[in-house]
Amino acid sequence: MDHESDESKTAARISECECQAGCQLDPESVGIQSVGVACRSLSLILGKLPLTFGCKVTAMGTANDIRRKLALGRMSTSGALSKALEQGHLDLVIELLPEFDDASVSLDALFRAARYGHVQIVDYLVRQGIDINGRSASRPFSGVTPLMLAAAEGRLEVVQYLLAAGADHRLAFVWAQDGYARTEWPPRKFSPEQRRRYHEIIHRLGCLK
Repeated sequence: MDHESDESKTAARISECECQAGCQLDPESVGIQSVGVACRSLSLILGKLPLTFGCKVTAMGTANDIRRKLALGRMSTSGALSKALEQGHLDLVIELLPEFDDASVSLDALFRAARYGHVQIVDYLVRQGIDINGRSASRPFSGVTPLMLAAAEGRLEVVQYLLAAGADHRLAFVWAQDGYARTEWPPRKFSPEQRRRYHEIIHRLGCLK
């Protein structure tokens, strides 16, 4: 098989990944050297990092895609909820969350929504009575609040919402600074807009210190 053809196929598969918040990915910088590496492998590599810091990589899909996999038994209910939170499918979150009679699942849902910047889902969950100052019991975010995580990820809209809702801002400033400091780390290359968001978050939290 032609090597150049293989490289073209690899680039095409990687381009199927959705990278939001102005983040661009360089396959070589994350150690993907071999030809023909699937987009799934790229997602797994980045998924192992402790924080996404503004970068979200997901396979393209819709809420109906998740429903179909769930109906066919190709995805668990918890997996479907996680994917809905990651991709921002509010309607699916509303459908699936009542199936879990566990407060920790609801709190985890708030953390995921805050991490990925889905302010509408954050609003829905807060309106359901989930504690906006609840602290995660899951590693590697043990002891972290939704506001801290949103600040570290550069999620300006979520930070603004949580502050307006009365979230405890203590320590969030440090997390925002730490998140911004890592915007230079490979393989994440941030756009001027993403940097602006971090500056705005740091400014808002700094005024509350």
